[in-house]
Amino acid sequence: MNADQFTVRYEAAYPKLSVIAKAIALRPSDADDLLQASIVIALQKSVAIETDADFCRWMSAILRNVAANYRRKIFRHKELTSQFDFGSLKSEFRFGANEIDFNRQTQSLEGLQDAFDDQLLMALGELAEVNRICLLLRCVLDLSYKEISELLGIPEGTVASNVSRAKEMLRSILSQSTGTGE
Repeated sequence: MNADQFTVRYEAAYPKLSVIAKAIALRPSDADDLLQASIVIALQKSVAIETDADFCRWMSAILRNVAANYRRKIFRHKELTSQFDFGSLKSEFRFGANEIDFNRQTQSLEGLQDAFDDQLLMALGELAEVNRICLLLRCVLDLSYKEISELLGIPEGTVASNVSRAKEMLRSILSQSTGTGE
């Protein structure tokens, strides 16, 4: 596959790969870095790929491997635990049913939406990576279980279980953090 063919296929696969990268990284800048590193690796390999679906599956595998290597590198150097205090960050975003624990002057609808967005991001971060990827591909890109299965190279039933598990975990995490309980 030459560079022009790669570019055409990458542009077609970008929406799916972008969701996967964001699901893995949770930070846009890290997602972009993972995608770029994946492109470099993919371009170094001269692989004959027949279909766009095969290309997307191949790139998503490279992307997940790049992310795994990146995480190993971070944990090996203990940068993650030394730079961030996730415990205090979590408590900063907790809010009860009738009040928000943010140091904001107003509790406008926009403030409530921002608080919920932050809660949702924190909850997504607590999901297992594969559950988060399956859920976001299903909900954000509206892919079928079969399409996700083919993209990630896992059985369709496993995809359905991962989506279901992710929804249940999100429900549980968000109901605890908002004080609604279930």
